[in-house]
Parts: sequence; C-alpha cells; structure tokens
Amino acid sequence: MSKTSFFNRTLFIKNLKRFWPIWGSYLAIWFVLMPMVLLTESYNSFDETVYSMTMAGAVIGFAYAAICAMALYSYMYSSKSAGMFHALPMTRETMFITNYLSGLAYMFIPNLLIALVCIPVGGLRGDLDMISIVIWTCVVCGTEFFFFSFATFCAQFTGTLVVMPVFYLIWNFVAYVLEMVIKTMGEIFIYGFRSSSAGSISFLSPIIYMMENYGTRYIHETLQTVFVGAEITIWYVIAGAVFAILSLLLYRKRKVESAGDVVSVRGARPVFRWCVGICAALLLSLLVSAIFNIEIDETAFIYPIMTLVMIATGFIGWFAAEMLLKKSFRVFSKKSIGTFGIFAVVVVLCMAATAFDLFNIENRIPDIEDVEFIAIDSTEFTTEEDKAAIMAYHQSLLDGKDELLRIVRGGDYDTYFFDKMSYNYQHNVSIRYYMKDDGDYLRRYYYIPVTPETKSDPGSYASRLNALLYAPDKVIQRAFGSPLTEDMVSSVSIDFYSEDGVWNQTTVSGRDAWILAQAVSADLVAGNMEAGLVFPTDYETYQNNITVTYYPEEAEDVPVDYIYSEQGYHVITKEYTETVSHGRSFGITTASEHTIAAMTQLGIIGDGQQALTMDQY
Repeated sequence: MSKTSFFNRTLFIKNLKRFWPIWGSYLAIWFVLMPMVLLTESYNSFDETVYSMTMAGAVIGFAYAAICAMALYSYMYSSKSAGMFHALPMTRETMFITNYLSGLAYMFIPNLLIALVCIPVGGLRGDLDMISIVIWTCVVCGTEFFFFSFATFCAQFTGTLVVMPVFYLIWNFVAYVLEMVIKTMGEIFIYGFRSSSAGSISFLSPIIYMMENYGTRYIHETLQTVFVGAEITIWYVIAGAVFAILSLLLYRKRKVESAGDVVSVRGARPVFRWCVGICAALLLSLLVSAIFNIEIDETAFIYPIMTLVMIATGFIGWFAAEMLLKKSFRVFSKKSIGTFGIFAVVVVLCMAATAFDLFNIENRIPDIEDVEFIAIDSTEFTTEEDKAAIMAYHQSLLDGKDELLRIVRGGDYDTYFFDKMSYNYQHNVSIRYYMKDDGDYLRRYYYIPVTPETKSDPGSYASRLNALLYAPDKVIQRAFGSPLTEDMVSSVSIDFYSEDGVWNQTTVSGRDAWILAQAVSADLVAGNMEAGLVFPTDYETYQNNITVTYYPEEAEDVPVDYIYSEQGYHVITKEYTETVSHGRSFGITTASEHTIAAMTQLGIIGDGQQALTMDQY
C-alpha cells in the first residue's frame, strides 16, 4: 500500500535554487534595514528602530508576496508548461503545497536569520530588547503569510501572468477606494451630505489598514516604547489560512486549458463583468462630474444627467470586460446587450432611491437622546435645550432645500467684500452630531446666503445661525473653553510696532492680567474683538494683537521628558511634571472699547506710552 506525500523535497530544493534572486534580494534588503541600521543608528533606541522596521515589514511583505506567487505559479499561465508540470509523478495537492511552502520559505527563513543576527548587534549596542525582536518576527511573518496566501488565491483566478499582479493590487485596495468614491458620490448627489468617517471598511484593504493601525507608543510610567496594533495580525493570519485552503480547492479543479484566460474560473466571469461595469460607472462618472462641475448645488437636473452618464460609463466597462473575457472585439449580441440591460435597470433604481431618499440619508437627524453633543464649526452644544435648538435649525435647512439650492445655483457671490455695508456671499454651515454609543459622528454641510437683508431679518437662516453661535456663553466657550477666573489667568501680552516697524511685546501678570482678561472677554461677547462668524463687521483692525495665557478649567499635570546622552545614545527619562497653559490671541479693533480702556487704565497705552498702530492692509 503506497503512502501519499503532500510535500516533494526535490521540487522544494529546485524552487530554492531556481528563484534564489527573490529570497536573496529579500535577505539583502532586511540585512541593510535591520543589522546595518542598528549598527549605525545612535539616536533611536534598539526597540524604537526595530518597531519602525516592523511597520516597514508590512510594505515589503506586500510586495514580495506577489513576486513570490508570480514566480512559483508562473507555470500555470502556459498550456505547455502547465501540462508538463501536471504530468510529473505527484498529485496536484503535493505540487500546490510544495510551491506554497516554498514561497513562505523565501521570506520566513531570511526573517529568522535577520532576527538571530540582530541579537548580537543589540548586545554590542548595549540596549538589546528581545521582546521587540520577537514582535518583529511574529508580525512580519504573520503579515507575509496573509499576503502570500492572498496572492496565491489571486493566482488561481487568472490564466495570464500579467493579470495576476493586477488582480492582487485591485483586490487589496478596491474596498477602500470604492468606499471613498461612493462617499464622494454621496456628496455630489445628496443635499448636505458629508461622509462622517474615512476608511470605515479599510480592514478589507489590508495594507492600508495595517499602515493605519501599526505604530509605537511611549509609556511614561515604564519608560518604554511599545508596539501597538500587533493583535490585528492574528486576524489576518486566520484570513490567510482561509485563503490558502480556498486556493488549494481552486487549484484542484483548475483546467489546464484555462491558461491564457483573463479569468480562469468560469463561475467568476459574470461577477468579473458586473464588478468592472460597476467600477467603471462609479469612477468614470465621478471624473465626468469633476470635469463639468456636476453636483447638486450646481445642477438642477443632476439625477437624470448622472443616470445617463453612469449607464454610458457602465456600458464602457461592461463590454471592455466582455472583450477581455472573450479575447475578441465581437462582443455585441442579443444576450450580452440583454444582460447589460439588467445592469442599466439597476443603475436607474439606485439613482431613483437616492433621489427620493429611500434610505433616509439626506433627511436624517439623529434622536436627541442618542447625541452626546453637537458642534457647528468649533462651537459645541451640550445641553438638551441647545441640542434641540440646533436640530430645529437643521430641520429648517432641510425644509428649505429647494429655496436654498435655487439661491445657491442662481446667486452671484462675492469672494471678498470690499464694501462692508453691501455684501452678498455664501456662508458654510457644518453640523456634526457626535453620538453617545459608538463614538462616531454624523456630518452635514450646507450653504446659506448672507446679505444686508438677511442681517436685518431675524428669521433668516443667517441671522438665526448668528444668534446661535454668538450667544455670550458660546463666544467664551470658543475662546477659552469656559469662563475665566482670576486663578486661571497666567499672563496677558500685547504686541506693539514702532514707526520703523520694530516689534516689541508688553507682558503683565497678576491683578493687571486679570483686568485685561476681563476686558477681552467683554469685547468678545460684544463682538468687538474679532470678525463675526456670519456677518461682516464695520470696524477697523489694529496691527496689535493681545494674547491671554491661561490654565484650562480642567488643567492636568503632564509628564515632561528629559533627554540626556549616555554612551552615545539619547536616553529619555520622566524627570518632572508640569501644568500646561494655553494661549489665545485676538486682534484689537477700533471697537474694542473695554480692552482699550483697560490698557489705558493700566498705563500700557496713552500719553507718553506706546500707541496702537492701524493695520494698513
């Protein structure tokens, strides 16, 4: 009774000899990046250098995994070589597993060698950290296991060598790119829509997700640098095992005559056609909208226009995919046009659902009990009364959609207003709802008209927004976070310029600083210190700035790093803690009566003293 082996030693050794430039160059790269850098780098500690190379390992593994897969499975892409290899006295399982283990060996064996070499290098440096070596080895090998398994999976779907890396690249980035494209399309089609987060499904684009989550953190309590994000490697190792099993199953069923086909798995060909059509419709229509400035704020007939554009661009992608599959330009038949007709109907239905807001995206306002706080620009609304007022204002913007869009599309707006008594411009309103449970936020973005008429009308969108944002407590919140007390104020500084343009600064503290801080707060509340958020002001601005330095209401002591040199290396220790102060600067204007009066009272300006200088620009 014969025993079946799933590993062929002869083929494995032949793979190592045949493709030695791959693992040889891989070893050389890591030798330079790890032992050589560790020997020559004196500023960063051993663990910091190794952890930085751990993040670089994801990129290197991403590239080399595809190279290894292309080399080891290249015989599948020629009918002659595929027939010859499959005629060898070994099962398909044996051939696949041997090639698969060969690819892992190209990267894993050099990784282990580099790790072993780094140990004496760290000993020579005097700061060897074995934990960082173990983490580097595990994370780099784990990510390479996933990428090589995924590259092997991609290799089974095509019969053309040049298409394999294309599939690998596209499938690694398609989720992230499509999410960004769909969110951008939402901003074009949906009134007020702005995406609330970027890359929420980026885990489906592994290299991006790894770059977003791998990193280092310095722990002050233990005076150590730690690597963060290593746990996600476990999930990608599990996914890699699944892709490896699926690849084996596909390889067992792979037909030799599929060599040369763009898509070698027949059941995947309709999916390929639909995917190319969808991607072409989204990407090309987005390009068309950018070229011709087609968006809901600019075009009244955006939905029928963009529906036709998406059908036309989807047609290009659909039949381009058909040409690739059939390797012929003769792709127009009743059957192919009929199946594309289904695609066109789906496009129409999706656009209709968007136009009529069937998914409640455009008109969504969260329930007040689910909202932690609401922010408009840098102003936060936290009380139930304030949140209700903002939601009512948001609803009025939705109810006035047709009117606002008509004004925006037909208005001729100023970019700069030279006459402060006569102006006509759009103000951007950005509303963010920060949710209690998941920590995410919902963002909406609108344009409202601002004119002298809207300023005199208390019921206008601009006047209502101005009243919400310029309530006294909101002005102080934007400026200092909370009302100042005398204990919170550290110092106040005023900038002065002499006639010959020489700059100097006057700084006061103690009781005098508190007097000035109170005056600044009074002018802020009166709207005399800085330009209004909604309406232009009619006062002139001095060149002089006044800066209030204060400690926040909830000030915290933070550790301060003290760096010194020891045996050629920089060592960081937690030497002491200090309370961090904040500083806010404001432009003094001709209307800043409280601030000017306080500076005169304290003798900072006045007869024989320094003078405020009018801004000539």
